[in-house]
Amino acid sequence: MSAHTVPAQPASPDMSEAQWWLPHGPRSAGRARALLRTQLSDWKIDGEVADTPELLLSELVSNSIRHAQTPVGREIGVRFARYHGRLRVEVADANSSRSAPRQATAEGERAVASP
Repeated sequence: MSAHTVPAQPASPDMSEAQWWLPHGPRSAGRARALLRTQLSDWKIDGEVADTPELLLSELVSNSIRHAQTPVGREIGVRFARYHGRLRVEVADANSSRSAPRQATAEGERAVASP
């Protein structure tokens, strides 16, 4: 699986960003996490501070793969931006419909089987 980088110009000297396009497939969430981990390391962001955006990104990409009705061959866009002491994580897919918010329930959580 390959990801290609889309060059991005910083909006200001205090901003850095990275962007990738990933296939709409089951391995993309893990690939997105690996790309983010590498980028955060380059930006000298690690440890517990890196854990939250990694978890967030994994959830967003997984939701896109699972729920977005995207045309065959369309990719998932992933963008990270660091500016003014903040980190922004974005995920975009080709789904043209807007998802409806749902109330979470205890039964709504996916069960994970133990090994």
